Amino acid sequence: SSFAMSSTGSCLVVGGASNNAVMTIKDRSSTVSGTLETGEIHFGKPTTKKNLHKLSISYVGGSSQNMSVYIACDGGSYGSSVLTLDSANRANAEVNLASNSDYKGKKSFKIKISGTTATAFELLDVSITYRDTGDYS
Repeated sequence: SSFAMSSTGSCLVVGGASNNAVMTIKDRSSTVSGTLETGEIHFGKPTTKKNLHKLSISYVGGSSQNMSVYIACDGGSYGSSVLTLDSANRANAEVNLASNSDYKGKKSFKIKISGTTATAFELLDVSITYRDTGDYS
């Protein structure tokens, strides 16, 4: 990982102007393009199929922010954006996926948030509502 927490609780990021640069998230002075991607999420049961019902994201936005949220299933590629995190100052974005067959009967999911972040951007919470079908086939 290129992230670490300092003893003061600041998030340190490696990279930037040079490969050896280290900066804190709060050092940003303008909007930047960024991507946050999770690993495979299987909810502790990698062999059972699950249905993804809802994705909720709480965040703090700001001027000129436009980030898209994507989901990949079972190690596959990302599809179309399912949600947008816009310039709202503080928001809870949510998408209901229960009726979307693309997210039914899958063993794992990956989430990617990508786009232009505001200087004040904070990701507060990501919540996933799912149902384990118990099916191992």
